[in-house]
Amino acid sequence: MKETDLITRLEGISPGFATYAHSAQHDYSIDSIHGVFCSYTEYVREYPPDNWAAVASFVNSIVDASESQLSNAACTCFLENIAEPNHPIECHLAGFAKSFWEAWA
Repeated sequence: MKETDLITRLEGISPGFATYAHSAQHDYSIDSIHGVFCSYTEYVREYPPDNWAAVASFVNSIVDASESQLSNAACTCFLENIAEPNHPIECHLAGFAKSFWEAWA
């Protein structure tokens, strides 16, 4: 998945993210999928989504044990950065995403 496609998908889940991603409101380069997920982490901290289930559904769909760049970015640049006990996304995670979360939370 290209960075622009990832931004579009995340914008569909969290309206306003694309504008944020292309702004100077964060410290991350969006020239990589890792940077896009770091930027998204900052965005959801500032503007929590109304539907964490939708965020988790997307993350669940791309995170697996394959070590692909997309999976790695979602785990290390998003899940790792928001992992804390009783976070609203936790109950919606499944599969490898849930296992990864439990190792970090």
